[in-house]
Amino acid sequence: MSPITVSTTLITTTAAPTTTTAEATTSTTISVCTATETPSLLVKSGDFNGPPPSTEHWSLLHKGNSWISVGGISNDWTHSLNFGTGSSTDDYIYQEIDAGCLIPNTEYELSGWVSFNKASPLGESGCHDGRLACSFGEDGAFAGLGDKLQAADAVNGGTGFKRITATCQWTEEQLALGYARVLFNFWCTQNFGWIDNIKFDFKRHDPERR
Repeated sequence: MSPITVSTTLITTTAAPTTTTAEATTSTTISVCTATETPSLLVKSGDFNGPPPSTEHWSLLHKGNSWISVGGISNDWTHSLNFGTGSSTDDYIYQEIDAGCLIPNTEYELSGWVSFNKASPLGESGCHDGRLACSFGEDGAFAGLGDKLQAADAVNGGTGFKRITATCQWTEEQLALGYARVLFNFWCTQNFGWIDNIKFDFKRHDPERR
């Protein structure tokens, strides 16, 4: 994204009619957000392939006993983000995106592919569920919350990946608060899973389903 600089030179004439002086030149920088019309650019490293493969741009919200790393199991036979916990944890993996590039009152779709190592009821060793979300502000209020994916419906590693989505929409007031984020929420107990191919784009409506 290259800023556009507009220079304005102010010309004034002094009391002496034969003398003209040029005052200081002022510059105005106009920020052009190329991601406004291409929101897929807002989420970085959604496939975790690098190079080199990494979890760059992604963070844990609460940390504690949770962890993330590059995973060797994915839905496209490359790399993924491996997440897990050493205790019973309801945690979020998130990436902050540029709120200035989002269009207020516009629907976006956040999507990803998820698989769990083991499914279990809450409190037992394994994973219970996961879902995608969007938020804003320091308190992390939701601007969109997807349906929960039950871990029992997405196990067996590479063959068990399921696609999940969340519809996200921010108002102008919400964007003004900053901290626009995309998130993946998971609930596991001493176990782990994978998320891959996280994408963010305008929500596409099927005309036949309107």
